[in-house]
Amino acid sequence: MKRTTLTLLCILMACFAQAKSVKERQAEIRELYKNVMHDIELRSEEPHALNKITVKMERNEAAVGIVEYTWELFFQGENDERGEHYNLLFARSRHHYIESMMPDTNEEFLFHPSNSRLLFYFRLDKNNTNGNDDDWHQVTTEERYYYNDDGSFHSRLVKATDDTGAALPHFSFGTDKTAAAAFLKHANIPKTIFKTLSPNNRTC
Repeated sequence: MKRTTLTLLCILMACFAQAKSVKERQAEIRELYKNVMHDIELRSEEPHALNKITVKMERNEAAVGIVEYTWELFFQGENDERGEHYNLLFARSRHHYIESMMPDTNEEFLFHPSNSRLLFYFRLDKNNTNGNDDDWHQVTTEERYYYNDDGSFHSRLVKATDDTGAALPHFSFGTDKTAAAAFLKHANIPKTIFKTLSPNNRTC
């Protein structure tokens, strides 16, 4: 009996320690996110607070017609033994369905200031449905994925609500690690855009 109680206590303590670690990590990333948002907002008053690249593309897709993709990439410069170079810091995208009634899909990517590894991914999507044809509800999903400094998955927060505002606790987001790996790969899109268009490629 004592051994069972001790085992349960150890499990509870381990869970508490893990939860605290998750809370602390998410708080760190939220603080960095807040600082980056502040620098982005300064662009209207101080244009050189953060550098920016904007890319727009339209593509004709099956079932939904023309979709407009807008990417905004924010980056900062630094100097070291290699001279001046730039690192991708933050990216956001919007998928706008021009010929469809589907609402926009929005994404955000927060990268490590030094090595541009993904630290945080956010997705807001309203293109899901819940129920059958007689009881149809649009679903809004919010997904937040947090990563370690080395790019490995740390934790996630997900939420789903229907068009009445009611929470859907049993909405399926897939397994956390599988989804996190997919979004980590997805972050290669803004990285590739930045690698192609950044001032690091200037020849003068």
